Amino acid sequence: MRRLVVTLVSVAAAGALTLGFAATAQAAATREYITVATCVFAGGVVVPDWLSPTGRTCVGGGYHGYPVFPY
Repeated sequence: MRRLVVTLVSVAAAGALTLGFAATAQAAATREYITVATCVFAGGVVVPDWLSPTGRTCVGGGYHGYPVFPY
């Protein structure tokens, strides 16, 4: 009985993690890109980010996490 419960909990946790990563990837794909000026004026800072499709991300401010145009 204990093995059954542990197995079910493990499968549920793995499924939840998979759905969480898929939802995060979908949210990142639907975001618009912003300019460096937009990020800075909203109180953020542009930092290099290898996970961003543009190589830069806005950190902090009103556009936290948004990809920033590379120019």
